[in-house]
Amino acid sequence: MFSVQCSVFNENRGKIMTSGEQIMFSIIMYGTIAFVAALILIMAPVLKRCAGAKPNRFVGFRTRRAMSSQEAWTFTHLYASRLFFIAGVITVLMSVPVVILTVILWNITGVMSDEFAIIFLACFIGVQMIPMLAAMIRTLVVLHRTFDKNGERIN
Repeated sequence: MFSVQCSVFNENRGKIMTSGEQIMFSIIMYGTIAFVAALILIMAPVLKRCAGAKPNRFVGFRTRRAMSSQEAWTFTHLYASRLFFIAGVITVLMSVPVVILTVILWNITGVMSDEFAIIFLACFIGVQMIPMLAAMIRTLVVLHRTFDKNGERIN
């Protein structure tokens, strides 16, 4: 009788991770989820700091309208910094229940297939991007409603 050191293959669920693979994947998955949330939160102070800088092509919210005047540049970055902070908080709050749910599911089922794990991680990182994209789109909309092409206030 020989012992199998690698993962067991289940025809219905695909390749099932061993406990060591599950631990390693958990570290990678939770680390990635935390990294994305932290990255979105870190963008808020970076954007706020950019508000004091002159419009440039290297750092900041670089659209033609935002770069058209110092006033538009400052407005855009201060507005975006608030939205990115809110997006970061939403991302963190949204991540915690998902992490708890995956731990509960793994403990109930005792197994995690490779395919499900990879699809789950890819989908969740995509979902994490929604608040950030919403902040970017909202900033662009407000910028276009507040400033004209020359960087002059509309209202």
